[in-house]
Amino acid sequence: MKIRLPVSNETMTKTMLMTAKHRSITALFNENFWNVFLGCPSGEVRK
Repeated sequence: MKIRLPVSNETMTKTMLMTAKHRSITALFNENFWNVFLGCPSGEVRK
């Protein structure tokens, strides 16, 4: 799992065991998920 800290712009990486329950939400962590979900083209960020 990678998390970017907004204030320092530092990226933290952690390893996490994924169960079937966790895998059901993996799409939420895809960089493009919310843009696709909201109907935005790949390069555009919706605000």
